[in-house]
Amino acid sequence: MKLRSIGERGSQVFNQNLKITRLGKSGRIDEAIKIFSQMAQRNTVTYNSMISAYAKNGRVGNARQLFDQMPQRNLVSWNSMIAGYVHNDRVEEAYRLFVDMPDRDLYSWTLMITCYTRNSELEKARELFNLLPDKRDTMPSRSVVSWNAMLAAYVRDHQIDKAIKIFRDMPEMDSVSWTTMINGYVRVGKLDEARQLLNRMPYRNIAAQTAMMSGYVQNGRMDEASQIFNQIAIYDVVCWNTLIAGYAQCGEMVEALSLFKK
Repeated sequence: MKLRSIGERGSQVFNQNLKITRLGKSGRIDEAIKIFSQMAQRNTVTYNSMISAYAKNGRVGNARQLFDQMPQRNLVSWNSMIAGYVHNDRVEEAYRLFVDMPDRDLYSWTLMITCYTRNSELEKARELFNLLPDKRDTMPSRSVVSWNAMLAAYVRDHQIDKAIKIFRDMPEMDSVSWTTMINGYVRVGKLDEARQLLNRMPYRNIAAQTAMMSGYVQNGRMDEASQIFNQIAIYDVVCWNTLIAGYAQCGEMVEALSLFKK
């Protein structure tokens, strides 16, 4: 009976933790607070869930207060609080907490790099990125996520040469890496380079193809835009609208109307 009672209490805490997480994600923060305050038993996951819920709803002060009150923190607690600062663009507070961390994992480093890149502090982001070794040893190594964060930052800032260097230095790439680099070329008008990269892409996705198509449309190269469109396996609203708008802008209303009717 005693073991059964412990199991039931554990199950109840688990379900309440899930509710707090769901309510936080859906913006129902007051309901999440009510569940948290009424819980007879809480564990570290409970606190972590509530910290994330507060942060996702812009209540960073409440999140930090709860973080400071936690009876016991784990790595997830620290990362959740840093993620809260990142989500609310509180760069300095995120970095201070990052420095104070007793331990860090790759997610901690990537969070902080992302925080800097989102706020256009690329030099600081690159400094942190450079501190991560290329290969795993006693500390976390760079992952495709951290490489992609730096790549996206340079693309957003139109620093195409630095973006190219990051892309070429990457030990491994995923579809996000390829799509981001194609977007980078398109942003600076290097459509031929973007097309070459798209042709080299191991597994083309609709995001990369639509980015390429958009570049052609913006430069009035509708034949090439149509060619890319015809290569797409499964269409979405964005790619349809991109091509229709392109034909309309070029005065080719018959083609635009024909596509619209499809």
